[in-house]
Amino acid sequence: MSLDYVSQSFEKLSQHIGDFVLSSDIVAYHAVKRRIEDVRQLYLAWIKVYQEYRRGFEKEGLTRSLYPVRRLLSSLGLWVEESFFEVVRFRLPVELYLLLEEYCQRFELSSHFVLAEGRGFESHSVYYEISEELEKLTAPRPVGTQADTFLTSIKEHDYNKMYYESGTFDSPLTWPLLLHELFHSVYDKEKLARLKLSSNATWLPEVVVDLYAATFFGPVYAVSLARYHERFPGGGGVSHPHQGPRLFALLKYLGDMMKQKDVFPNAVQGIISTAFDITSGIWTQYSRERMESQDQVSSVYSEIKEPCLQLFQSKGIEAFETSARNDARAGITFAETIRYFELGIPVSSDPRMLFNALLVSKIEPRPIYVTESLKKWYLSTLWYKSEHEIAETLYSG
Repeated sequence: MSLDYVSQSFEKLSQHIGDFVLSSDIVAYHAVKRRIEDVRQLYLAWIKVYQEYRRGFEKEGLTRSLYPVRRLLSSLGLWVEESFFEVVRFRLPVELYLLLEEYCQRFELSSHFVLAEGRGFESHSVYYEISEELEKLTAPRPVGTQADTFLTSIKEHDYNKMYYESGTFDSPLTWPLLLHELFHSVYDKEKLARLKLSSNATWLPEVVVDLYAATFFGPVYAVSLARYHERFPGGGGVSHPHQGPRLFALLKYLGDMMKQKDVFPNAVQGIISTAFDITSGIWTQYSRERMESQDQVSSVYSEIKEPCLQLFQSKGIEAFETSARNDARAGITFAETIRYFELGIPVSSDPRMLFNALLVSKIEPRPIYVTESLKKWYLSTLWYKSEHEIAETLYSG
């Protein structure tokens, strides 16, 4: 049975992917452009895998009983293109790449990730995607092809796709949820599964990841997750906890900050109180649900707090509460950041300060404001690093 038309379809898809012109926003940042081009090559290799399958099945002379193979090969090719465009047509600010890259460096994580637009916040790799698709081929795998060669190449040069929910591309207060996926990598790399906790629930890693992310990024992370669960109540399965206990764990973190609120500057006190009120108000809707699970997470924050702070300290990273106590060291305070925001003037504040400051403003944060502020932060960071390198060079000379 001839599969020539299937082959032609694959060639067209390769051309669509290979010829796609990246946006000027992506091209403006060399590091972002490079990773997108790397992922482009993975998708082109993916199509080569399908071409090898097509050649193999063609040699074996399919009978009419295997017509579905032809249909499936064609549909699989369409999924490759759709999956590629999730990456190159994302609508989040490109500057979020720079932010996540900075945090990957701080936590010594692999920076092989790309952002992708999807139906929710999650992550998986390109290799995982193709493996899942190939499992749909119920017919025996064809022999005598180079499919495994291309698959091995994809696995060796794999990238993680970090998805955000498509409807949140213009909602800056949801963007901190991207950190949840990043801290899953921290969880795996630092072997946090070894933490001695009073509960061994299968979904507990999600709670630990939330608490590590909140301890690092601040109260705004708790608000981001709470508002997301307000729109999408869910969880309660094997891998993810119900929203009640999940938010309850974050309330333990916020409650701890409320107890010591007086040690923070006034502007930070306002951020903590606002975050606690919002998260508590949303949690109250679910407070009577899964009470046994809430009992399981009640002590988790106190159990992970010290190991969490020790991990940050070992990497020269300050937790949010530490950096927020003396915000003047950053060159600009929380109060000044809030004031700049209310005036609509982009500010080069540290991103943790920027996103948390958004909580107390009466103005709904506009994406363009946050984007321009992240640009100023990135450029000021580059300038600082350049000055530091020049000073070291002159001193060593």
